[in-house]
Amino acid sequence: MMAMRQLKWVAVLMALGTSLAAQGPLRVAELGECQLTDGARLPDCRVSFRVYGTLNATKTNAVLLPTWFNGSSQAWQGLLGPEGYVDTTRFAAIAVDAFGAGRSTSPADSVWRDRAFPAVGIADMVVAQRRFLREQLGVERLHAVVGISMGAMQAFEWGVRYPDEVDRVVSVEGSPRLTSYDRILWEAMLAPLTAARRQAIPRDSALAQVARLFALNATTPSAVNRQPADSVPSIIRAQARSLGGRPIENMILQLQAMIGHDVSRATGGDAAAAHRAFTARLLVVASPDDRAVTAQSALAFARAVRGDTLVVASTCGHQVFSCERGQIGAAVRAFLAR
Repeated sequence: MMAMRQLKWVAVLMALGTSLAAQGPLRVAELGECQLTDGARLPDCRVSFRVYGTLNATKTNAVLLPTWFNGSSQAWQGLLGPEGYVDTTRFAAIAVDAFGAGRSTSPADSVWRDRAFPAVGIADMVVAQRRFLREQLGVERLHAVVGISMGAMQAFEWGVRYPDEVDRVVSVEGSPRLTSYDRILWEAMLAPLTAARRQAIPRDSALAQVARLFALNATTPSAVNRQPADSVPSIIRAQARSLGGRPIENMILQLQAMIGHDVSRATGGDAAAAHRAFTARLLVVASPDDRAVTAQSALAFARAVRGDTLVVASTCGHQVFSCERGQIGAAVRAFLAR
């Protein structure tokens, strides 16, 4: 979800991260079969991950970092370190690829070419993460879950579904459930991709349409208008190319997971019960200018559970996590250090 300027920001952050957090090698947790929350089963269930920093002897310094939409565990590297979101000299930052990312199970895997991939939700990603933490790393309680965008949706899910296993939850530009505006946007992005999968429209046309929606909603009108009008075609082409490196099936999986996300499903659809279940300390970072994941749901949840909030106005909109990295990173580090 990046216009050209934000793509440059992430490149800078990735380069900076090389000196701030030693890159952990990509590892894969083979989980066998995963039971999904709707009763279906996911065979050949895998979760790929990277560890930045070192787990202490008691394994009490683990901070889980779920990935954002179309993101990867490697992309977290540029946001870590003593001046980043998580100080990896103190904590073991475990960046985990959601289903459809990295080498985690995805519908683009060859085994699924001739059969339907089961519907996988945000909750299923979290259930699998809990299994790999316990079975592969021996981590039974997390110091924190820190997530951005779709990663923050997973962070909320952790706090409601496993309240006795996480001490702190940080949501940056995330939501416990999509607002109406969010859902309209993400369904608009989903539609051309599903049409391309059915071969009703060419893949390039579908990616261009999704790129236009990204460019309009990843930041704000004022940020977009800083780009000369005659540069619009190149901006869209660049965004479409970045999307084109990901299988359409994987993007569809993650879009559908976000659209269906609602933490109250863990408590039988009772929102008040979800609030009561959430016992972790909570920090919500949101921007009133975010047009991709609007702030209302996250801020309302924080009020309901008496969590902390940081509201950052920014023309960067949803990309505030990179544009205001210094301010947000300092707030997150302080929250984790309490």
